Amino acid sequence: MLNRMKALLFKGQEQSQSIRWNILLSSLLKGINVIISLLLVPVVLKYLDSHYYGLWLTISSVLSWIVFFDIGLSGGLRVNLAEFFAKSKLELAKIYVSTTYFLVTVIIGIVLFIFVITNFFLNYQKIFNTDRVSNDELKIFIFMVVIFTAMKFILQILGVILIADQKPAIKELIDTISRILILVLILVLIQTKIKSLLMVGVIYTLVPVIVYLFSSFYFYNKKKGIYYNYRPALDSIKKKYFKSLTTLSSKFFIIKISFIILFTTDNIIITQLFGLQEVTTYNIALKYFSIILFFSSMIYLPFTSAYAHAYHKGDFKWIRKITNKIIFLSGILACVIISMILVSDFVYAKWLGNQIEIPRLLTIFTAISVLIQVIGTPFNAFLNGIGKIKVQLRISIFIAILNIPLSVILAKYLEFGVSGVILATCICNFIPVLAQPIQYYLIMGGKAKGIWN
Repeated sequence: MLNRMKALLFKGQEQSQSIRWNILLSSLLKGINVIISLLLVPVVLKYLDSHYYGLWLTISSVLSWIVFFDIGLSGGLRVNLAEFFAKSKLELAKIYVSTTYFLVTVIIGIVLFIFVITNFFLNYQKIFNTDRVSNDELKIFIFMVVIFTAMKFILQILGVILIADQKPAIKELIDTISRILILVLILVLIQTKIKSLLMVGVIYTLVPVIVYLFSSFYFYNKKKGIYYNYRPALDSIKKKYFKSLTTLSSKFFIIKISFIILFTTDNIIITQLFGLQEVTTYNIALKYFSIILFFSSMIYLPFTSAYAHAYHKGDFKWIRKITNKIIFLSGILACVIISMILVSDFVYAKWLGNQIEIPRLLTIFTAISVLIQVIGTPFNAFLNGIGKIKVQLRISIFIAILNIPLSVILAKYLEFGVSGVILATCICNFIPVLAQPIQYYLIMGGKAKGIWN
């Protein structure tokens, strides 16, 4: 089966052959990441209990909002670098890398300054609906994890370069090393028998910073680094490129904000309506089906920059052929999702024991949400890769506005409970999945006009 899938993707295509080892290595690393991710759930849940674990999940989802503050620069950098690498514009590549590092660092610095001031005045007990941790403890905890998350956010620009250069497997390796270290350190922490939410947060947020820091030294190193010629440098920061870099980036920024609102506000809504323990229930169901998202990204991520490369080279035949193959593989993943629903009760029992019970309706709606994302994967990878995102931009704003009131209506007033929150996400996710195939076929047929192009 695996050999057949590889043949399906790679047969006779020079562009595909250049991606082959990235796909194969990514497959191995994704498998390791899935195992670690699943192992961490019962380990951390048992260590913290469902209340504290729900608190950590809610706080970590809020931490993801930090990506707001690159104003989409990472997405813009990826698209521009893919074009520069395809056209061998190496000097421009270095300028864009240096300028992006500079802009992101300045923006994050301003945000952290504002955060440090406001942190003294926020009532985190009320925000996260908990009285089991004092407000002062929460302030210290959140201060630490925000600082480390911000540092990681700057350092992982290296990952954007790797993806743009069609080397996503190396980025995956960096992330895998981080996850292995997190698991090992959590297991060591358990042996100390000291129950500490702060230590869990520090391990989760500081370890990736250290790994990305060492990786940056390695890849930008003069003697061994493959990106020495693109290393960030002060004399390569060019003010005149600010506008060209941020024009496309601003669109990615709005899309990123919209989808973060769509996916991360669920934890806040559940916390306020049903309590932190239900956040744990919701996230375990999501973690179970996120296995499919791991493999879905494994399929399409190496092709995101490859699409840009082929598009700028005018190789539309390759684009059509590879998209059809990814659609076929997405169909296989859809069948796997259905089978996962059927065996979910058995898997939950073996995975979690009797620590927590997951409602059947929540499982079904979570599966549908992931299924919708998988269906949209082939077209989303193409459109993001070539930077044709105006349609996605407008839809993402609409669904971000729609999601919160719809979640509250379905969960509270129509009495779907926690399942209503994920049902709202399903409805919102379905809208772009309808539009993306239309835009793909218009572009490939040379008929895209206006916002469709």
